[in-house]
Amino acid sequence: MIQTPYIKYYSPKRESLKEENLQKIFSDRNFSLDKFFERIIIYSENTTEVREMRAVIKQREGTKVVKIFFKYDPALVAKVRELPQRRFINDSKIKHWEAPALPSTLELLARWGFSIEDQTQPETEIPLPEGLSLFPFQEKGVQFIESRNGRALIADEQGLGKTIQALAWLRLHPEKRPTVVVCPNSVKLNWAREARKWLNENTSIHVIFGKDADTLPKADIYIINYDILLSWLSHLKIMDPKVLIIDETSMIKNKSAKRTKALQELARGIPHIIGLSGTPIINRPVEGFTILHMIDPRTFPKFWNYAQRYCGARWTRFGWDFSGASRTKELHELLTSTVMIRRKKADVLTELPDKIRTVVPIQFDSKEYNKLEREFRDWLHEEKGTRITTILSKIEYLRQFIVNKKLPQVIEWLEDVLESTGGNGNGKVVVFYHHKEIGDKLEAHFQKISVRIDGDTPAQKRQEYVDRFQNDPETRVFLGNIQAAGMGITLTAASTVVFIELPWAPALLDQAEDRCHRIGQKYVVNIYYLVAAGTIEEDMAKVLDQKRQVVKMVLDGKEAEADENLVRLLVEEIERRAWSTTVG
Repeated sequence: MIQTPYIKYYSPKRESLKEENLQKIFSDRNFSLDKFFERIIIYSENTTEVREMRAVIKQREGTKVVKIFFKYDPALVAKVRELPQRRFINDSKIKHWEAPALPSTLELLARWGFSIEDQTQPETEIPLPEGLSLFPFQEKGVQFIESRNGRALIADEQGLGKTIQALAWLRLHPEKRPTVVVCPNSVKLNWAREARKWLNENTSIHVIFGKDADTLPKADIYIINYDILLSWLSHLKIMDPKVLIIDETSMIKNKSAKRTKALQELARGIPHIIGLSGTPIINRPVEGFTILHMIDPRTFPKFWNYAQRYCGARWTRFGWDFSGASRTKELHELLTSTVMIRRKKADVLTELPDKIRTVVPIQFDSKEYNKLEREFRDWLHEEKGTRITTILSKIEYLRQFIVNKKLPQVIEWLEDVLESTGGNGNGKVVVFYHHKEIGDKLEAHFQKISVRIDGDTPAQKRQEYVDRFQNDPETRVFLGNIQAAGMGITLTAASTVVFIELPWAPALLDQAEDRCHRIGQKYVVNIYYLVAAGTIEEDMAKVLDQKRQVVKMVLDGKEAEADENLVRLLVEEIERRAWSTTVG
C-alpha cells in the first residue's frame, strides 16, 4: 500500500505549524493546487524562512524579472496577485513570487514597503571597426540585445540605425555564426553593404537571389528576402544558423501567411533572434504576437492569453474578434521591461547630427547595362580628345537607362519606408528626381497620396501643393524635380528625403535637402540616395561626395550645368571600377 506523504505547512487559520495527511487536504471538494500553494509557505530541512519583505531584480534569459520574498500575509498575497504576469515559484529553495520588472510593479512594491535590490549584469564593452562609432542611444540598444542574450526587439523609429545596432551585436559575438538576415527585397544589398562595413574583414557574406533553390555556399552571413524564404528554407536550416535577424517584423503580422509560417519554421531551434521594426504593431496589438512569441515565448507563451488580455477580445456571431485593443499601458510596460527597446527621434535629438546621409544600393538585372557601359568605355578609348559635351550626352543616356531599370525597385523601397513610418505622425517622404518621365511614373503610382512640383507646375499651384503636403495627413509623398522644387519652398512636414537621381552639382543636393532641414523642422533629417549598385551612378555618387567636401558654392538658384572637371573625374572613376572588377 502506498503511503500518502506528509508535509509541514503554515496554516493562516491556526497560525501554527502542524503535520497533516495530504489525503485529508486533497479530499476537500474546494481544493485548488494553485490556491493551496498561494496560501502557504512550505518548509523543509533545507528551506530558510522568509523574514523580510525583499524584492530582487534579476536577469533571466535576457529578461528582467523581480523575485518577491515575504513572510506569509493574506493581505500582501492579495496585493501581489494583482501584479501583471505574476506567478508563484514553488520549485526553488525559498518559495517566492516572480513577475516582470515593470516600472509600475517596482513602484507598487516600493510603496508596499519592499526593499528593492538590482542584481542585473554590468554593461559590456563594444568593439567597433576603426573610424566607426555608435551614438549613445545605439550603444544602449546593443547593450539591450546583449542583456537579452540576443533575443530582443529593436523598435526605434525609422532612420535611427536599427541595422547598425544588430550588426554591432554580431561583431561583439563572432562565434555566433552563421547568421541569417531576413528582410524586404529592397534592402538586401544595403544589409550586405552595412555588414561589410561593421563586421570583421574576414566575414563572408552571401546574398540569396531567386526562387530556384540550390546548395548554399558556406558563409558567415546569409541575406534573403521574405518572398523567396520558403524556397530556400530547407537549405538554410541545414546550415544550422545561430542567429536570426528579422528586419521589418510587420511583414509577419499575419500569422497565417506563408512567409510567416516559413519564418517560424526557420526560427525553431535558433538560440538568438533579433527583430527590427519601427512599427512592430501598426494598427492593433494582435499584429505583434507572432514576433513577440518568436523572440520571447516564455513571456508571450500563448496567443489566446495574449489576445484575451490585450486585443479587446469580444465574441461576435462570426466568432472571436481580436481586432481591438485593451490594457495598452500595461502591454507597453510589459514590452519595454522585457523584450523591446524603442526610441523616437524626438527622444534622442540631442545625440544626433542635423542630417544623416545614407547611400542605399539598388539591385536590378544589369546584363544589358553592362553591355552598354562596355561599349561606352570602348568608345572613350577610341575617341580620345572628344569634347566634354559629347561625353556628357552619352553619360546622360546611361543615366536614363539606369533610372528606368531601377524604378520598380525604387518604388518598392519607397513603399517599404511608407509602411514602416505609417504609425508615426511624421510618416511623410520627399522624393527628388531629374527626368520628367520618371516624375510621370512616380506620380502615376503614388497619385492618391502625393503632390508634385516640376517645371510645368503653374506658379499659383506651387504653394497650394506645398500647403497640402504640409497640412494634409493623407498626402504623404512630395514628388519634386530637383531644379524646380529644390529651392524656395518649405517641406518640414517630412524628415525623410530621397534622391532617385543625382544632379551634377553638390550644391543642388544641399539645396534640395534643406527644403526639409530648415526652421520649423522638429526632427533629424534622414537623407537617402538610391544608387544602382555597380553602375555609373555609384561612381557619380563618389565623385559628388568628394567634390562636396572641397567645393563651396553660392546657391543662387541658377540651373547647374555639368562641371567639366566633374565629368573627367567621373570618367576616371568608371574606368577605375572597371579595372578593379576585372582584376577581382
